[in-house]
Amino acid sequence: MSSYEEPNNPELESFRQQWRAEVQARAARHASSSQRQQHHQHHESHAGPSSTSPAQPIRVTTPRGKPPASAKKTVVKDSEDDYVRSQPFDEPVHAAGAAQGEKGKGAAGTQQEPVTALEHYERAVEKEAAGNLGESLRLYRKAFQMDDQVDQKYRNKHFPKKPAPVSSSTSATGAGFKTTPTSTQKQEPSQPIPLKDLIESFSSLTITPAPPVIEGTPPPPCPIASLPEEILVQILEDVAINDVGDFVRLSLVCKRFAYLVATEDRIWRRICLGSEFGFGGMHYYWQCQITWEPLTEADLIREAEESSNAQDDPNTSGTTTPTTTTSFPAPALTLAARARLHAEEKRAVTLAFYNSPLYSSSWQRMWRLRPRIRFNGVYISTVNYMRPGLGVNQVTWGASPIHIVTYYRYLRFFRDGTVISLLTTAEPGEVVHHLTKEYVAQFAGQNNIPAGANLPGAVMRSALKGRWRMAREGENPGASLSEIEGDVIVETEGVTTLPSTNFNTNANANTTPLSYTMTPRQKGGGGSGGPISFFKSVYDLETLDTRFVVPASVPYRAAVADPSFGKPDKRATAPRWHTFEFWVYYLVFATAVPYMFWVAYDVSRPEDPRYKKYQKYLSDGWIPGRKIVSLYNPSPPPPRSPPFSLQSVIQDRRDEANHHQDVSDAQYHTFRTNLPYMALLLILHPLARKLWNTLVHPIPADAATSPSEAAADLRQRQRTSFDYAFALLYLVALHGFSAAKILLILAANYRLATSLPKRWIPVATWTFNICILFANELCQGYRFRDMAMLWTGPVKKGDPVPPVVQLGRWLDRHGGLINRWEILFNITVLRLISFNLDYYWSLDRRASSPIEVRLVPSHFCLYRNKSNVPKKKQLDPSSLSERDRVALPAPSHAFTFRTYLAYAIYAPLYLTGPILTFNDYISQSRHRPATISGARTLRYGIRFFLALLAMEIILHYDYVCAISKARPNWSSYTPAQLSLLSYFNLHLIWLKLLLPWRFFRLWSLTDGIDPPENMLRCVSNNYSTLSFWRGWHRSYYRWLLRYIYIPLGGTDFSSAAKAVKSVVTYLTVFTFVALWHDIKLNLLVWGWLIVLFFLPEIAANYLFPKRKWEAARPTAYRMLCGVGAVGNVLMMMMANLVGFAVGLDGLESIIKGIFREYQGLVFLGTACGALFVGIQVMFEIRAGELRRGVNLKC
Repeated sequence: MSSYEEPNNPELESFRQQWRAEVQARAARHASSSQRQQHHQHHESHAGPSSTSPAQPIRVTTPRGKPPASAKKTVVKDSEDDYVRSQPFDEPVHAAGAAQGEKGKGAAGTQQEPVTALEHYERAVEKEAAGNLGESLRLYRKAFQMDDQVDQKYRNKHFPKKPAPVSSSTSATGAGFKTTPTSTQKQEPSQPIPLKDLIESFSSLTITPAPPVIEGTPPPPCPIASLPEEILVQILEDVAINDVGDFVRLSLVCKRFAYLVATEDRIWRRICLGSEFGFGGMHYYWQCQITWEPLTEADLIREAEESSNAQDDPNTSGTTTPTTTTSFPAPALTLAARARLHAEEKRAVTLAFYNSPLYSSSWQRMWRLRPRIRFNGVYISTVNYMRPGLGVNQVTWGASPIHIVTYYRYLRFFRDGTVISLLTTAEPGEVVHHLTKEYVAQFAGQNNIPAGANLPGAVMRSALKGRWRMAREGENPGASLSEIEGDVIVETEGVTTLPSTNFNTNANANTTPLSYTMTPRQKGGGGSGGPISFFKSVYDLETLDTRFVVPASVPYRAAVADPSFGKPDKRATAPRWHTFEFWVYYLVFATAVPYMFWVAYDVSRPEDPRYKKYQKYLSDGWIPGRKIVSLYNPSPPPPRSPPFSLQSVIQDRRDEANHHQDVSDAQYHTFRTNLPYMALLLILHPLARKLWNTLVHPIPADAATSPSEAAADLRQRQRTSFDYAFALLYLVALHGFSAAKILLILAANYRLATSLPKRWIPVATWTFNICILFANELCQGYRFRDMAMLWTGPVKKGDPVPPVVQLGRWLDRHGGLINRWEILFNITVLRLISFNLDYYWSLDRRASSPIEVRLVPSHFCLYRNKSNVPKKKQLDPSSLSERDRVALPAPSHAFTFRTYLAYAIYAPLYLTGPILTFNDYISQSRHRPATISGARTLRYGIRFFLALLAMEIILHYDYVCAISKARPNWSSYTPAQLSLLSYFNLHLIWLKLLLPWRFFRLWSLTDGIDPPENMLRCVSNNYSTLSFWRGWHRSYYRWLLRYIYIPLGGTDFSSAAKAVKSVVTYLTVFTFVALWHDIKLNLLVWGWLIVLFFLPEIAANYLFPKRKWEAARPTAYRMLCGVGAVGNVLMMMMANLVGFAVGLDGLESIIKGIFREYQGLVFLGTACGALFVGIQVMFEIRAGELRRGVNLKC
């Protein structure tokens, strides 16, 4: 500043102020014009988001040392937000930056409504980035409906392929310099300078001070410009040690700084070798225990032994690592010596990697590419999954609403080798600032904190302690150099086994790829511990059906890879198996169970005086000295005398049906008789499929396992072509000429779905199929003889039988292996309804792929990086959850008649089920389910054989079924005999249904289709009338939910009106269930009794709410539930005896026999006590499942 002072002159001072104002205004106008021109050139050349981007070509328009005039007048104001995520100075600019710049420009003004498909897609990306997933989903759908290739156009626009570098020419003014065009010249676009040349062009530049704000005034001071380079490098090194991000952002200040940041290898070497952020701070051995306690001497000895064994292992030799890992001497080192040895080892490995071809002797390249952990943020995995839903009181047959559920997995790593893991639905803003060790120590594991508590306790109660380390070279033998250190291994509380699953992630541009490794639980009884362990694995829930241990909304692979898989449920209680209470229960079991079997066996002995009455229903068994219940009355029905008429024929069919008292008995008789032939078919059918796939319908070898949609289409056509051909042969073999009737019904149903207007499809489907149920029953399968007599009229006695009637009789006699096809056709009716309604619901989603509607950004990102926009990630169609397989519509080309017939008559599931929806069948035809494995299928087959053996033994020693078929005098039995005969009768019904269902499901599993398991629990392991139906005929229960219960609006007992509506819904569902089984009065009564018996349990839940009672008085609540459950069990027994065993008259006789004398009341009280004990054991079984992380809700 000058010390010269002018005299005080008001006019001169006024002139100076006017002159300064005019200069400032002129400078502002010039700067605005310059910025507009630069912005226009930026859009034309597709450069970076701003002119200050370090990777954008820079034009020097004046000789070095003299700034241009425009630069003197332009004041650049940098926003702090620009530095949230900077483009690395040594990478080319991506088009994403331009896209963000355009988006920011549009956001400044009024957003216009999108018109084209690309505009809809761009707006959807913005909404998704903002967290508005519902709106983004709507926009994505709209975009794909307008153009199914819009995603490719978006990629081509915003992420074009990088053009090949073009060498720059040298002008007369020097390399890398061009003359500034005048205002009258047209500026031609030029090719960008290669990055290496651009950085080199900065080598001779100095730090240029900022220009003065006003011309003629001194520039602001710039002391750093006069520092020697050695001191400047030391300052930059100190900045880098404090924060590498700040050091890199210095490259945006000036070109000299950009050159130093890009080329000063001494600084990058210090960063890489240091322990602040570099590889000196990484851990390749455990630094603590999982609970954050220090390592013990036993841990150090174990580590030394493992290191010694790893060196002796021949599998670890031959690695491509450019160094040799330092080994531990024996005995184990002390903690201090161990730390020194590890530090030396990390430094040696880093120096060796520096000279490797992967990093090309560049410390900066090593920093960017070598895996490492960041400690200045939180790693967050955001997972969104979709499930279909419906309003509780909404009745609709259209597209159901979609619920998008979001949950987060948080990982915060610490420098000392510890980590905090948290899986929660809480938003990052509620979690990140509380993810500290202090809050973990204060709140973690406190289950008594309510869900609605204040932060941080509400979220940190579920936090888990853990430890982390990077993978070492010896743990990945045979891997390439870039893959040796590609994993980070995390162990948290509740995870006790070695890592097995990797989730590859990218944090951001400054963080190298990271692999997060977690381990699923050890399945109970699934280990290899000899015959006892294998027997336990046979009866494991996962052996029965993986659906019982994996949530329906989560894919199987993702569920078993999740570290929370198998984690105890928070509602689980401590085991009671070894308490005094349960030792008393064991004594009751040891007394009651043998007595129950003895009573049933005692009335089945030949010495019993009532034996002769039911002896005709017995036949010789395969156990020496014992007979077996034949389950089928071989005597023919009483013949009817002519004249023949339609009425007499229909009556004959009814008499024939009524003659076999229990249709399920006839079914099991057929199943048992044909079991050897069906077992042979179970083996030959998959072999025939392989032969078909090889000779008749081959596909390319790579298409057999490729997850692409094109390969899935090939697999679907291959599988359904075989199923279609085999279905025709199977129908003819089973039903002979009656197969034509079935095909005619199927064709009519298909025509209804594909020809009627959309709004009429549901009504027509239900009307047609319910009419088919009644017609099949009343007309007894439409015998050809009956149809011929409709044409010829009744045949009188003595008249010759017309040839048409004779032909009809001949066709009826050739009815295949199962002449009465209509008995088992009810299962097929469910598949016909499933196809029609799945087709109806798919019509709303035809314009877009069902996979693209799933927005699942499942990558890890640093929360501190505000500009990290989650990418749109499509759902993997080869790894869908069960709910997705059922809800997502099949491709439009799958709704053909051939595929429809292949599904409806799919051989393994045609006769008895389980029931599989059409969408699920198509999905599994396209992608083999991950739930199918040979070992699990083998264990399932062994479990089926053991159930078959149990059935055979019961039929040989307990003749309860024959006794009930003989219409006995129930008054001749004691109350104990009456009760236990009824009890075992229900078990026989359960087994008669269980065995065919499991056999045909076993056949389906062998063939590559995984249908639901029908029987979840034994009939003796149920205490709730509401929950019973979730596990009994489970596939039918799920079918009812999807196609009847949910469309009717579900149930809601929050008010009297809603309760009445809910009861009507229950009555509608169970009326259909009863009529679907058979058109009989006792089944209708059974269905209505079930609804009636729902009401006491619903009322008890309302009067004794679980949340209130269980928290305050858990033991009293458990005892109260046991008392109520005894009543439930008795009511369920009565309802099922009416529907499937003795009918109303038989139940009335049994009840009278029990209550006719005092002895019956005493036995009833004793039986209720035994049931109470059994129910307490049922409670503990379910508590044990919760301790394994399984909640079956039944």
